[in-house]
Amino acid sequence: MIGRFFFKVSFLVSAAILFSCSSNTCTENMTSKINLSFYKRVVISGKSTLQSVTISPVVVQGIGQTDFLYPSGKDTAFSKISLPLAQMNDTSVFNINLNGWADQLNVAYKRKNVFLNYDCGFRTEYILDTVWFSIHPQDTILINQTQRYVSTSLLENCKILLDTTFHLVKL
Repeated sequence: MIGRFFFKVSFLVSAAILFSCSSNTCTENMTSKINLSFYKRVVISGKSTLQSVTISPVVVQGIGQTDFLYPSGKDTAFSKISLPLAQMNDTSVFNINLNGWADQLNVAYKRKNVFLNYDCGFRTEYILDTVWFSIHPQDTILINQTQRYVSTSLLENCKILLDTTFHLVKL
């Protein structure tokens, strides 16, 4: 009788210890990315407005990185892209080619480490300062002033404005 009671208590204590510990696997999204969308200016009823566009092909590679960030998988046409920012620098630079339109995309920011939990540790998030192309005019990129904070959110941080001569994808 005492043996059965001891076995049941031992089993319950072991199960409680085993299932009360948190998982060693981090399930949080750890990568903060800047979200950029493509637009062109159009005139509708005499008013200038921005219209979302889709581009193909899109090729993006981070400077100092060996892997291409785009193309990814089978996708070839994009209306927006998300790029990871360098965690140890206050700037990131990307070679970008949009349907033959090539330039270097420069992103300057302030870094902020955010504690998630004991399993995951810290995630680096960013506050955008400036975003510009090396060759094309400064007004080609607009920072969304209400979305300067770059985290794991999918909200648009910047608009890339393409001129009217740019060759867009017809869907």
